[in-house]
Amino acid sequence: MRSIKNSNKKNTKKNYFKKQKKIYKNNKKINFYKSIIIFIILFFCFILSFTLIISINQSKYFKNNIKKLNELIKTGKNNIKEKKEIINNTNINSSKTENTNINNGLITKNAHNNLNENNNEIKIDKKNKVKVCIILDDAGYTTKNLLLLKNLTNLKINISILPFLQFSVESLKIINESKNLFPLIHIPLEPKDASLISNYNNQNNYFILTNDSFDNLENKIKKIYEELPLQYANNHMGSKFSENKEKSYQILNILKSYNIRFIDSKTSNSSTFLDVSAELNYKILINNFFLDNEDNLEKIKNIFYNSIHLYKNINNKLKNNYINNNKLLEELKINNFVLIFIGHITKDNTINFLYELSNSEIINDLEFLFVNEIE
Repeated sequence: MRSIKNSNKKNTKKNYFKKQKKIYKNNKKINFYKSIIIFIILFFCFILSFTLIISINQSKYFKNNIKKLNELIKTGKNNIKEKKEIINNTNINSSKTENTNINNGLITKNAHNNLNENNNEIKIDKKNKVKVCIILDDAGYTTKNLLLLKNLTNLKINISILPFLQFSVESLKIINESKNLFPLIHIPLEPKDASLISNYNNQNNYFILTNDSFDNLENKIKKIYEELPLQYANNHMGSKFSENKEKSYQILNILKSYNIRFIDSKTSNSSTFLDVSAELNYKILINNFFLDNEDNLEKIKNIFYNSIHLYKNINNKLKNNYINNNKLLEELKINNFVLIFIGHITKDNTINFLYELSNSEIINDLEFLFVNEIE
């Protein structure tokens, strides 16, 4: 009897521990699932919070953009009103006219004439060709490259001849016999670096200097004209001479008396030729780009093609208020919206470039001009 009681006690204890163990396991499972549920809830709370923050920021961003857009619309309206004033009120009497580079906006004559007074927007007909005038300096040393250029019959090339060189007169004869070449006088003017003068044979006595008297200057021009009796001229060197307003006045006055039209090669950014020409009521032209200051074929091509690209895309540039440089607009007006390039006939890379250009498709978009065809 006693043993039975003890046995029952043991069974009761076992059952109790089994139940407790089962309860503990169940509680453990419940706690595990609770943890998962809490984690999921927290994760979704984090996602919702993050989404809410992004939405708030986006709302602020769009509000700011709307404000900026409204400001741009107001600014655009003001720019449209002011665009005609920008074109009409350019500064003609700037004493420093910089060389135009390949990052400037360019504008055509027809674009300027098509200015619509109602909306002040310049519109360019897609059929319009880019007007190009190429001048090659320093002819007279040899006729080799000149004879090569005669073969480029689909181009018009202007050749500027230095006076009193071995082949100066012969060069003029070759040009006059060709249909695609046009001659100019390349007048030697004093540079800032005096040592450059001595590098040119037989020219020392014919360089026009800032210390020349008016009579001496006039006599030099007379002899040059007797050697090369032409109606167009540009300057050879002349960085020092062109900055002297008194001497610029004297030489332009003499050239005007000979009915010679002058192209400022822009060897100095501080050239006074433009100012003086306005005072004399004597119309000149100006160089926009030096093609071959660096004697490198790829760089020559880049200068030329980039400038053409700017020219062809001028309408888009104007719509985006690209042209805001009054001085640039004035320089382009002076050339009647023709791009004037100056290179050198003595550089083989320049001749190679012209041969490539002659065989390229881009010439269908270009109109080549002699200097006497620029109004």
